[in-house]
Amino acid sequence: MASGLLNSSRQVGGAVGLGVQVTVAASVGGSVGGAQGLVDGFSAAYWVAAGLLAFGALAGGLLYGKTSLPAETYAAEKSSKNSGDRVDPAGSRSTQG
Repeated sequence: MASGLLNSSRQVGGAVGLGVQVTVAASVGGSVGGAQGLVDGFSAAYWVAAGLLAFGALAGGLLYGKTSLPAETYAAEKSSKNSGDRVDPAGSRSTQG
């Protein structure tokens, strides 16, 4: 199921990205026309794509390694893995395993 979700996300992302690039290229290069219009349009489209890539890399770098567990739960699970105890999900008791 995860494979299908990732594959679909990649396909949709590629289609949307290509659509954005074509729209930027047409809007920038359409006013000039001819070969120079194509060059100007694609140049602007690639700059937009580079900006989106930089934004995605920055967001990924800032979000990488963030934990969604509360600090107390994370600490309890980490200590239980080291000591061999099992932690009750409700957090009320710890049992020897």
